[in-house]
This record gives sequence, C-alpha cells and structure tokens, in this order.
Amino acid sequence: MARCSAVLLSLSLLVPAAAFAQDEAEVYAPDVNETPAPRVRGFYAVSPNLTYVNIPNFVLDAFFSSHTGMWEGDAVNLSYGLNWSYSRPDAYEISAAVQQTSMATGDGYWLQKGDRVEQADWSTNNLSTLSLETQFHWLKGMSGDGRTQLAYGFGLGVAKVSGQFKKYDLDVGRCGAVGLLPEDRLSTDAGLLDKCYTATGDPAFVLDNGIPKVAVEDKIPPFVPILSASIGLRQTISENAVLGLDMGIRAPQGLFVGVSAGYQWRQGE
Repeated sequence: MARCSAVLLSLSLLVPAAAFAQDEAEVYAPDVNETPAPRVRGFYAVSPNLTYVNIPNFVLDAFFSSHTGMWEGDAVNLSYGLNWSYSRPDAYEISAAVQQTSMATGDGYWLQKGDRVEQADWSTNNLSTLSLETQFHWLKGMSGDGRTQLAYGFGLGVAKVSGQFKKYDLDVGRCGAVGLLPEDRLSTDAGLLDKCYTATGDPAFVLDNGIPKVAVEDKIPPFVPILSASIGLRQTISENAVLGLDMGIRAPQGLFVGVSAGYQWRQGE
C-alpha cells in the first residue's frame, strides 16, 4: 500500500512538471513559419566636392571701416576635396572630409574701425586652409521612392593655415598731389583713402630705399578649429551614383554652397 502511494505521489509531481516543460518549449521554441526581420543595410560613398566660400562684406564691416572682399580683384575662393561617408536612408549620414580652401582677399587698403586714416595699411592676402572634418547629418526622405533625402547637421574638425597676410605701411605724404592734410590724417573717415594713390595710380607705400616697407601679420595661428552647420539634399541617380548639395556656415571660412558627385555601394557588397 505504501509503495502504491509513493508511485501515485511521483506521478502527481511528474505530470504537471511535464506539462509545464511542454508549455515552456512552446513559448521559447522558434516558429519555423515566422519570417525573420530583414537586415537594414546602409551605403558607403566616396564623393569629390567643389564649394564656393565667402565671408560677406557686412561681416567685415563690423570690424573694419575700409577693407577688400573675398571675391574682389584676383581673389577666387573655392574649396575642393573628398568625402567618405556611411549613410542609412531616412536615418543618418556620417562622413569624413578633406578640404583645401582658399581664403584670399583682393589687394587694397584696410583700416580697423575707429582707427585714424594714417594707420591704414595696404594689404595683400593669399591665405588658405587644409582641413580634416567629421560631419554628422540627419536624413529625411523627401520623395516616395526614397531617392531624394533632406540632410541637415553639423561638423567638427581642424585646419592647417598656409599663406600670408601682408601689410604695407601707408605714406600719407604721398597721397594725391600734395599728401593728406594734417586734419585728414587724424580723421577716421575711410573715404579719404581714395586719395592715397600716387600720380601713377600706385598705392602710397612707405618706401625704404625705394622698396615698399612690409610686415607679415603674425597673429594668425598655424592651426584653427573648424565648426560647421549645414542643410542640403542627397539625390540618388542610379544604384551607384549619388549627387549632393550642401549650404551653410563653416567657421572661420564663412558661408558656403557646395556640390558633390559620388560613387556609392551597399553595405556588405
């Protein structure tokens, strides 16, 4: 009788345990009919680019009463480089860019705001930067087929500065036929600099043994940080071709508008 009771007790414990194990197996066993979620794959791209850059005159007007601009005279300020990027449509784009950028200005008189006319300098500038920048953009679809993406974001980097900003001292005694009057020399009216040319139309330099006296601006650092904010478009032309348009501000290079044309391929290919 005791043996029979023991057998019944064992069965009463084993049957619920077996049922529980079966339920657990049904819960955690994979459904062979379930379709696995598709793997989201992004795109890699390599894109040469060409960019127009400019510091508007109204920005320089805040610091100088007389100056030239970045697109005056022989100054042509373009940036060209190469972008490497990884993107996921309707999500984000991460890129690294190497850029060579001209930051030249036309030759002419520069006078810091509030300074006297006699303190003006005739300046020449052939500065340029070579920069390495990392950029992050959010992407948002603009068309039903996903081929057009809105891109907006920011960038961080560093640039090596090359070239020189040269300053030639003004000789107020050589301005016009008789030079500037004493009261004109002490004036802050930058319009008086229109008289500061010789009879042959050359700037009125201070001459040292017949050679213009010149100084190189030494307050320009050899390296500067790059900070940018931009908005633009990405347009897929074909499976492996993509176009880009970006505009925004990049300090210290100014405002920019750039185009790129790249080769892209899908991740894993």
